[in-house]
Amino acid sequence: MAKRLYVQISSKQIIISLLKKRKNLFFLTKPKTIKLRLCEIQSKAIYNISNIFLYIKKYLHENKMKKATVIISSPKINSNFLITQDTKGHESLSLFLLQLILCCSKANLLIEKIIGKNILQNGDDMTFFSKDNLDNQLDFFKQFKPPRKNKPYFWLTSTSLVLILITFSQFKLQTLEKEKLEKTKQKIDIVKEQNNALQKNLRKIHSLQSKNKNLKKQFEKILKTQKKQNNPKNILLSISKTIPDNCWLENIKIAKKPGNKQKTILLTGNALDDKDILNFVSKLSKSSKIKKLKIESIKSEKSSADNRFRDTKYPKTYSFRISGISNT
Repeated sequence: MAKRLYVQISSKQIIISLLKKRKNLFFLTKPKTIKLRLCEIQSKAIYNISNIFLYIKKYLHENKMKKATVIISSPKINSNFLITQDTKGHESLSLFLLQLILCCSKANLLIEKIIGKNILQNGDDMTFFSKDNLDNQLDFFKQFKPPRKNKPYFWLTSTSLVLILITFSQFKLQTLEKEKLEKTKQKIDIVKEQNNALQKNLRKIHSLQSKNKNLKKQFEKILKTQKKQNNPKNILLSISKTIPDNCWLENIKIAKKPGNKQKTILLTGNALDDKDILNFVSKLSKSSKIKKLKIESIKSEKSSADNRFRDTKYPKTYSFRISGISNT
C-alpha cells in the first residue's frame, strides 16, 4: 500500500506530514513545519520552486520514502486563483497550479487531490481531518478540462509559455543565488586572509614579548653582577679631577674586606710640597664617591741623584699614604 502525504502550502510556511488512516479519520504523523522567506510565494506564483521541491524531497529522504501519493492544501486560495479562463471560456491551469504539479512530479509524488481550504482539526496531542470533509472539498486538480480536440495548439502554446516562464524564473533565481554565493565566498576569503595576518602579528607580538622578558632578566643579572664587581671608574674620575699638579700617585689599591660590603681605598704617592697633599685631601673629601678620608702618613725625602727634581728649588719631596672608604 502506497504511503500518503499531506502538504499544506501558504505564503508563510509549508506543513509536510505522513498520513495514517483510522476508520474515517486521517491523522498527521511526523509533521514538519518549514518557514518560508519573504516573496517565495506571492502574486499567484512560486518564485523559488526549487526550494519547495528540496523541502519535500528532504522530508521524503528523512522518512526513507521514494514514492507516495499526496493531498495538497492551499488555504485562502479560491478557484479563480487556481483555474483561469481564456476569452472563449476555455479553462486552463494557472501558473501556481502548474508549478505545484511540476514540483510533485519531480519528487515522485502522485497527486491525489488539491483543495483550497484548511481542513485540519486539533485533538488531544494529534492533528487530523475527516475523510468526509476531504471528499466534500472541490478538487482543483480534477476540475481542469483539456481544450477541445479541434484546436489543440492553443493549449500547447499556453502551456509551453508557462513552462518557459517557469524555467526562465528558475534560471534567473539560480543565477542570482550563485552570484550571492560567490560574493559571500569572496568575503569569507578576505576575512580568512585578514584573520591569518592578525594571527601572524599576534605570534610576532608574543615572540617579542617573550624576548623582552628574557632581555629584562639578562639586564637585571648584568646590573647585579656590576654591583658585585669592584668597578673603580667613578673613584678614578674623582681622583683625576682633584689631584694637584705637584702630586703624583704611585699606587691605588681598592679592596673589599670579607663580610663587609664597603670598599677600602689606599692611595700612595709623592708631592713636591706637603701643602699640595693637604689640598689634595681637602678637595677629594668633597667628592661623593669617597668618604672618611684620612692621611695615614707623610714622609719627607731628599731628592736622590736619579730624582728629576734634584737640580730644582725642591731639594726634597714628600711621600704620603691616604686611606678612605668608597661610596659606590
